Parts: sequence; C-alpha cells; structure tokens
Amino acid sequence: MRIGIISEINSNEMKGIIFDENGQDIIFSLDDCRSSKITEFDWVSFDIELTTFGLRAVDIRELR
Repeated sequence: MRIGIISEINSNEMKGIIFDENGQDIIFSLDDCRSSKITEFDWVSFDIELTTFGLRAVDIRELR
C-alpha cells in the first residue's frame, strides 16, 4: 500500500493524478475511490495495478 496526495482531479474525464511518496505521478479513475468526497490535496492510501498504459492507483482511501 502506498500513500500520496491528490494533485489533480478532472471530473469531466473521471480521472486524476496522485503524487506518491516515491515522487511518482500515478493516474487513477474516480471509480476506484472508496469515498465520493475525495478532493485535490487530500492525502490518500492506495494500491498499485500495472496496466498496458503504466501504473494505476486502485482501492483509493482518504487518510484522516
């Protein structure tokens, strides 16, 4: 499990980017968020999945 901060959300495309603890930008889909209230600059935990397009964040949970 990784930790990062939501650096960008594009609601129109239902996608976003997490800047993780390793300095990587990880793409995610809003469908993979456990909470519908996640916003930019929220700290989150997530798992990584390797896709044909690269790394993708899944099972995203807001840290409190």
